Amino acid sequence: MRSALARLALVGFAALPLVLWAQGIPDSLKDKALVVRVTVIVPEASAEGDGANGGGPSSLGSNGDKSQTWRAESVKYTVPGTPVPFKLVGSNVAIIVQITPFEQDDGKGVTLIAQGQVWVRPPEGGLSYHTAVDTLSVEYGETVLFFPLGVAPSGKSSMRLEISVVRASEKDGGGSGDKPAK
Repeated sequence: MRSALARLALVGFAALPLVLWAQGIPDSLKDKALVVRVTVIVPEASAEGDGANGGGPSSLGSNGDKSQTWRAESVKYTVPGTPVPFKLVGSNVAIIVQITPFEQDDGKGVTLIAQGQVWVRPPEGGLSYHTAVDTLSVEYGETVLFFPLGVAPSGKSSMRLEISVVRASEKDGGGSGDKPAK
């Protein structure tokens, strides 16, 4: 599993954000546009890990891994209520995440509806499938952590996704998510 994670190919991820007009957001909705940022981190493999749930030295809340093997970031624009898909495909793993942000009444954040699918082909054969749907309220710029391959009892994981949402009109700093992770 670790070797597959190290060779993950990213489908649908781009290093540079796309402009609003390229995303097909009409002029009348541009003031409501949101920026959804997903950063995928695969920490350096550890000999102690089992590949699926403990393959790296990453702790749950660590944002500055010094031992990252692989990191990719994608930024997509949307409007409240419109889902944005992200897909990761490796030699024996496929992770599909769809995030739909809904603006909260107080205007301080969003309610995220996140749907995730994880497909894994273990070395011994067969196919493993897991799906989840979660709803979470977050403030703008707050980082949410998602562990699609699980977390070992030691608190280590072989992969994590960091998800944040900011208003496009306030995106001068890129919405780096300097608020604490949930």
